[in-house]
Amino acid sequence: MLKPLLAALALGAAALAASAQTVWEAATPFPEKDFQAENLAQFAKDVESASGGKLKISIKRDAALKPADAKRAVQNGPLALADLRLADVQSEWATFGVDSVPLLASGYTAARKLYQAQRVPIGKKLAGQGLVMLYSVPSPPPGLFVKKPVSKLLELRELKWAAYSPATERMAKLVGAKPVALAADHVAQAVAQGQVDAALVAADGFNADAFEPMHAFVDLQAWLPRNGLLMNLKAFEALDKDTRAAVVKAAIAAEKRGWKESETRHTRFLGLIKDMGMDVVTPSEPLRTGLQKTVGEPMLDEWLQRTGPEGKQLIDDYRR
Repeated sequence: MLKPLLAALALGAAALAASAQTVWEAATPFPEKDFQAENLAQFAKDVESASGGKLKISIKRDAALKPADAKRAVQNGPLALADLRLADVQSEWATFGVDSVPLLASGYTAARKLYQAQRVPIGKKLAGQGLVMLYSVPSPPPGLFVKKPVSKLLELRELKWAAYSPATERMAKLVGAKPVALAADHVAQAVAQGQVDAALVAADGFNADAFEPMHAFVDLQAWLPRNGLLMNLKAFEALDKDTRAAVVKAAIAAEKRGWKESETRHTRFLGLIKDMGMDVVTPSEPLRTGLQKTVGEPMLDEWLQRTGPEGKQLIDDYRR
């Protein structure tokens, strides 16, 4: 007689646990094998484990999802979380894109400093929109593939330069190169077909076979564009204290893990290029100085014109 009763109690307990579980949907436009997507998936596992199953994060992958739409969906509530590249929403607020100002923060050490300077203003902005950023991780930085080594700015003039974004087009014009308008996912094809002489490419956009026509890679680390995992603030505040702590713990781990993996991927990328027999060089001092004066300073000035005193304060904090 006890067996049916015990079975019924067990089923009731399971149903109660299931009903007590909160499920959040997290949107990402990045494919499953992208390291940012992998980091998000691990974050979801860590949250479920640390919360004792009380919070589950379901990942929704949609390559066609526009960052602005994803951010709006999190603000308004249909989504609890969205992983997006912050610079992709800078038309709304230019400070979102400070990490993508060319040559402002070259390399991981400088990128961390810039992130620290940006944390307070971006936190205030997002809070005012009913959002919070759980963690932020940079993608590997782009360097310059060229058909022949370059050591000074003059050698970039008249080169056919892959212009797959407003920033890369602006850079080409500033150095005196000839911008070739391309979609970002067509750069490798253009290189393979000899349509361009120079292309800014990072580890996540590299195709070894396509880049065989190139003979040198200048490791500019021109910028480190960061992703941010944005979350609906009300959804976070609705969690109990222990579950909120589990989310924060998993977010801290995801940020640390993501930065390390990004740097590892960049190092691995450089090794792969060397194994192809291609020259991998750090920019010479004349080239670095010339690019900073010709590209970095003008493009930073243009960004500061869009952001005003707020942007100036951020840059002052970064440079201190």
